[in-house]
Formats: sequence, structure tokens, C-alpha cells
Amino acid sequence: MDYPFKSWKDYYAAFEESLNTEFYNEKYPEYGKQYDLVGMKVDYDIINGFLESGMDAQEGLDGFVQAILNGARYASDLGLFVTRIIKIFVKAGADPTKNFDILFEPGYDFRPKYFEDEIHNYNVRGMLIDVFMKHGLDPSKYYDFSSIKGTYWEDIDDETIETRYEKALFMVLKYYSYALGGTVDYTNLKYYTDPAYEKYFTESDFAYQKFINS
Repeated sequence: MDYPFKSWKDYYAAFEESLNTEFYNEKYPEYGKQYDLVGMKVDYDIINGFLESGMDAQEGLDGFVQAILNGARYASDLGLFVTRIIKIFVKAGADPTKNFDILFEPGYDFRPKYFEDEIHNYNVRGMLIDVFMKHGLDPSKYYDFSSIKGTYWEDIDDETIETRYEKALFMVLKYYSYALGGTVDYTNLKYYTDPAYEKYFTESDFAYQKFINS
């Protein structure tokens, strides 16, 4: 199902595709056209429209988080957009705590041979941890992060991976979470618009720019 979408499921299938490949418009040409016209404002408008029509906010938030995790290739580039959108879902009644556990659970078995597969979306997990800490998430319930140093995955030695696998995973997670000690605060990456295009802005465009940069 292409744009205009009728359900969270259909929309998130396209949204996730757009986070994984620059050629998503081959599968979702109408969605691609809308993105070319207004950028991520199309996603903001879709989500806002669904919520205003009465569609379930919890389903929307759960699907958004899953799409972000599955679309790790470009998802960390969304920055402040993720922060603002999650805030919208929570304001609409979604319970953010339902998405806390998934950020700390391994996607694969606790076996070192899966290490590189496992950490492929830890940059996004770190970003989401930072966002959800603003909504009550306490990472210390999952691990004593003060006992480890955040470390880029390629810099973790094989012995740690082989003998202390859980520690190795959380070292990577800490590296990508600014609140836990990482170096980049992805949740505050701003959305910039070339001033030359502002003369074409509608009232809705200015409202979106204010939303994302507030």
C-alpha cells in the first residue's frame, strides 16, 4: 500500500523502507513524491493526521519505535524529529514504558558469533534510550553502566566478546547513548532549511519548521 496510507502498518512499512534504502521510492513512488516535495514533513503530517482521526496512539508509538530500530541505516540521522514525534505520541496517550525493554534485550542469542549482527542498530537504541529517559526510563534497572566504558564496537577486544558478551554489548550501547556517556547527542540534531526556499513556505511549512526546531 502506497501513499496515502490507511493504517499504521502500511505507513510504517514504507517509513522503514525509506530508512533502509535511498531507492525506497521504487517500491513506494507516491510516498517518495511527497517526500521530494516537503521532506520529513510528510511523516509528521501522516502521524498527526492518524492521531487526529482517532487511530490508536499506542499502536502508533510501538510501530514507530520498531520501524526506527529496523531502519537503523539512516534512522540516527532523524535526530530531533524522533524526540518530537515520540513526545506527540505520549501526549496523545501512548505509554512509553512499553518500549523500554526492547532497547536492552538482545535481538539474537547470547552468543559471540552474532556480535556484529547484534550491534547493527545500537546507534539507534542509544538515541532512543536518550529520548525515553525524558519519559521515565531508568537504564540502571538493566545494567550498571557506571561500571563500564562506552566503546566503539571495533575497539572491543575478542576476549571480552567471547567471555563477557553481555558486557561487550552494553559497552557499545553506552558508546551510542549521550545520556550514558556517549559523544553525540542525536536527539538534539536540528532540522535546517535553506533560507532560499522559505519564500515558498506555506503556513503549514513554517509550523513544521517551528515544531522540529523548537
